[in-house]
Amino acid sequence: MPCLILTGHPCAGKTTVAHLIRERALQMTDRFGMTNVVILNESTACPGQSRQDCYGTAQAEKVTRGALPDRGIGMDFGTSVAG
Repeated sequence: MPCLILTGHPCAGKTTVAHLIRERALQMTDRFGMTNVVILNESTACPGQSRQDCYGTAQAEKVTRGALPDRGIGMDFGTSVAG
C-alpha cells in the first residue's frame, strides 16, 4: 500500500498538488493498478471544523494528528498553527 506525505508551509499548494497526483494516478489505473486514492487533511480528520479549531490548542492538535495516520493511504498533512 503506497503512502505519499506532502509537507510544506501553509498555503504552499500541498492540497492542490495532492489532488493533481490523485487525478493522475487514477487516470493511469491500468499502469499502476491504483483504484482509489485517499487524501487526508484537516477536513477529513476533523470534519466541520476550521483549521484553527483543529490546531488551536495542543490538545486539539493531538486529536487531529492522531486521527490522520490510520484513515487511508494518501496523506496530505497541514502545518500546525497552534499558539
